[in-house]
Amino acid sequence: MLASDRYRPIVAYCAHCNSQIDPPGDLSSVSIGTLFRCPVEPTHLAAIVEGRTGKFWLKCRRYMRDYEFEYSPFAILRKQWKRWLPDAEPIDAGPYLVLRFTILIIALVMAASDVLLLRCIACAISLFLIGDILVAHLSIAFVSQFPADPLRSVTFALFSFFQLAVAFGVFFAAPDPSFSWVGKENEPPMRISWLNSLYFSLLIITTVGRGDILPHHDASLLRAIISLELIVALSFLVSVLQIMTSWSSRHPAAVPKDLNELPGPKS
Repeated sequence: MLASDRYRPIVAYCAHCNSQIDPPGDLSSVSIGTLFRCPVEPTHLAAIVEGRTGKFWLKCRRYMRDYEFEYSPFAILRKQWKRWLPDAEPIDAGPYLVLRFTILIIALVMAASDVLLLRCIACAISLFLIGDILVAHLSIAFVSQFPADPLRSVTFALFSFFQLAVAFGVFFAAPDPSFSWVGKENEPPMRISWLNSLYFSLLIITTVGRGDILPHHDASLLRAIISLELIVALSFLVSVLQIMTSWSSRHPAAVPKDLNELPGPKS
């Protein structure tokens, strides 16, 4: 949508500088969301936005990008790798995904333990890695937007989607007895093994159904976790679709320009 079609103030805004930038021309013919290069630092996230709401969401995108490239476990691992092996090739996302998957499998096995401390540690690890997966992929979908190789990005995304199922499986393996087999709902609830927890989580995250395992009728917290898993799964699939559609239809507004390259009469 063009700036001239809106009523709230249209500004050129840099989320890193947290300031408006005076454009050299009129913004009335510039599409909302058009990225441009900040004159202070070209790597900053800067765009044409609409009022305070536009500034707020651009800041959210900036924080997601900062997490992805500065504070995420993968970013920290890349920095340490470069420090330990300065002459080696930078570590790729693939080995990190395998490492994260291994940690989640270990957490899933820990969650099925009878030791309460191990179960709590497993849940904490799982919760953190769920957040890491979501923020990283939302950043790729809505901040980076254009992957270098779409097949690689979609493959990694599907692998991460499976990791989400493993992560939520931790929360199904950890609780006290909360499940029942189909046809035995009136019997005392039971705990399920880590393998059955993964099976149940896969059924939920793929929206296939609950299969032959059911949450016990008084397991309210478990039902809330199931609902959360469905919401997270749908959000994640949206990010995957965004990656695919952005690659197939690259919009010129999403490619950063210099301010003097924006359309419109110059002052």
